[in-house]
Amino acid sequence: MPEDYYEILGVPRNATQEEIKRAFRRLAKQYHPDVYKGDKKEAERKFRKIAEAYEVLSDPVKRAQYDRFGHVGPEQSVDFGPEGFRRAREAFEEFFGPSAFDEIFNLFFGEGRRTRTLTRARRGEDLEYRVRITLEDAAFGTTLRATIPRYEPCRHCGGSGLTPGTGLRTCPTCRGTGRIEYRQFSMFGTFVNVRTCPECEGVGEIPEAPCAACRGTGRVRERSEITLEIPAGVEDGARLILRGQGNAGIAGGPAGDLHVTVEIQPHPLFVRQGQDLWVEVPVHYGTLVLGG
Repeated sequence: MPEDYYEILGVPRNATQEEIKRAFRRLAKQYHPDVYKGDKKEAERKFRKIAEAYEVLSDPVKRAQYDRFGHVGPEQSVDFGPEGFRRAREAFEEFFGPSAFDEIFNLFFGEGRRTRTLTRARRGEDLEYRVRITLEDAAFGTTLRATIPRYEPCRHCGGSGLTPGTGLRTCPTCRGTGRIEYRQFSMFGTFVNVRTCPECEGVGEIPEAPCAACRGTGRVRERSEITLEIPAGVEDGARLILRGQGNAGIAGGPAGDLHVTVEIQPHPLFVRQGQDLWVEVPVHYGTLVLGG
């Protein structure tokens, strides 16, 4: 049995248009993806029902049909056409501001009209490294040299990812827009759904000739020697962050960070507890009683 539209919006059957509009705005806000804590599909289902109920009850003719027959026509279906979509948009944006309805609709049903500005450059990944030191090194500090595998900027292209002497050209797939449009059909009507171009990843440009040495990424895998400064008094399990010492970025992007975890080796005599050193010394019973 179809759900009652008045119950969906939580309003009485004699509710005014203003009360119906307020109920729709309240429920639309409740099931906004930034607020709703449940499953996205559940939020989508509820939002569709709310929009469908509002489309009928906000239209005097359809509401009269619904009040009389329990549905809006012989087929008992709702045509959420341009007029109904417009009313839902106006009710939502009257309270939440311009473009708010587009944002929630796009978050539920696709990227929609959202666009973003991208560049080929990408930040490099952070790296993890573990180092073992002695208790003496932990107490007084030390400087270590280590060799780690990581991505370094390509020397052949200078990190650009382009063959020297070449540049970028307009992406033929999206014609430089960075987006590809698809037509999407739903109960709301027909919409243009905009997706990020997979060829250029939204940039709108691709290399004329990618660097052969790095395959257009602007970085190559190498073994790099680094210097680690271990401060005095470092704790076991401490994490040191070396900014910019992670993987090189893609196509000239900034490098990631290197996260170093310090492990202190067990000492044969001393045990560290916080900033204190403990030691167990065997003592003869007579010495324990008489001293010495």
